Amino acid sequence: MDESKNCNENKVLKEKLRFSVVCSCNMNRSMEAHAMLMKKGFNVRSFGSGDVVRLPGPSPTVHNIYSFSTPYEEIYKDLVAKDKNLYTCNGLLNMLDRNRRVKPHPERFQEYKGLSDVIICCEERVYGEVYECILKEKLRFSVVCSCNMNRSMEAHAMLMKKGFNVRSFGSGDVVRLPGPSPTVHNIYSFSTPYEEIYKDLVAKDKNLYTCNGLLNMLDRNRRVKPHPERFQEYKGLSDVIICCEERVYVLMNAQIEHCHLVHIINMDIEDNEEEAITGAALLCQLCTMLEKSADLDTEIEGILSNFENICKRRILHAVCFL
Repeated sequence: MDESKNCNENKVLKEKLRFSVVCSCNMNRSMEAHAMLMKKGFNVRSFGSGDVVRLPGPSPTVHNIYSFSTPYEEIYKDLVAKDKNLYTCNGLLNMLDRNRRVKPHPERFQEYKGLSDVIICCEERVYGEVYECILKEKLRFSVVCSCNMNRSMEAHAMLMKKGFNVRSFGSGDVVRLPGPSPTVHNIYSFSTPYEEIYKDLVAKDKNLYTCNGLLNMLDRNRRVKPHPERFQEYKGLSDVIICCEERVYVLMNAQIEHCHLVHIINMDIEDNEEEAITGAALLCQLCTMLEKSADLDTEIEGILSNFENICKRRILHAVCFL
């Protein structure tokens, strides 16, 4: 197994830290900090960790309750309508006026899909809720082959059925499928829906593309997602990128240049139907081993070494910042 390597470290050092400030309702403490840090040029977001936004009401036992998607503006108007004098005197309207000038509505930390480098909590209970949420997060897997048609999609379908958080991609410039002869291919852009490719091949030669398995493959693909995706155009994040051939693996290493630590793993899978099924089962086993890790960054070398012994294939591994 190849030694891990770090890449693009200089870029990581130049990026601003991504701060998240969390209180219970994303109304007072976290929003005060958000407003101040934002003014000082920090890269900051703010959140609540509760199930709902709970604000004081007309008595200690009666609260004003809102969902996290309710805009600050709407909450402001609702309190004005209920008792403008009361909510002016207790400071709620002033607080909401500040909040609506910072962002549109409160956000719940448990629903945030982005990244934070530093999470600052405003009370110990919130700290516990945030910590529990992070521990429960599933690894984000990406499986990459050349065209996002056979190997990566077989793995995508199997991993998705088993409950993994998975996406799949191709790394080529176009989607290239076998044609009527070895020198003639069917070529499509990555934005072309699987459904459209399916219909195109049926119109060209239904018998040929049924016999060579392309129509069966496309039928599976269109039930997994709408169209093939090119990895180089993906703006989201992955924790583990699994490549299905060394050429793709080398390309991934050369082109990744962002700033989130990501493990890139390669296991060669031949581009045929039988090998794609076998490879998908092995990748499912690998993902299960990785998902069970308590500290992936520390334990991954041992996990991959064990997996290499199980699958009897050479495994490549690199650490980059995505």
